Amino acid sequence: KQETAINIGFSCKLLTPELDLIIVNADTKQECLDVLKKALDDQRQNARSLSMNPKQYALIIDGPTLAFALEDDVKPFMLEVGTACKAVVCCRVSPLQKADVVTMVKEGRAAVTLAIGDGANDVS
Repeated sequence: KQETAINIGFSCKLLTPELDLIIVNADTKQECLDVLKKALDDQRQNARSLSMNPKQYALIIDGPTLAFALEDDVKPFMLEVGTACKAVVCCRVSPLQKADVVTMVKEGRAAVTLAIGDGANDVS
């Protein structure tokens, strides 16, 4: 469950109370795109603010929504929002989705990535 993933994120200090959580649960591709665009707008506004303590973000997304987020026309927004976050938690995702997220970040940002799972979903 997503709530369990968030609790684990807090217990292992991947997530902290200072982070604004961007929780993306969508039933359609358009809904996923709309939530990601709004999150991106919020991140950009925050980056332009002159605040001494700018907000920091974490992205939480479930497997069914991640399927929408990894589609070609949504993926650039997912990449932009996700890489502006301190942490990204993808819960209840397939091994292929996990690999697709890693590939998206490696190719889109030439960054080092890490994917951790509990093994419960890691069977094709």
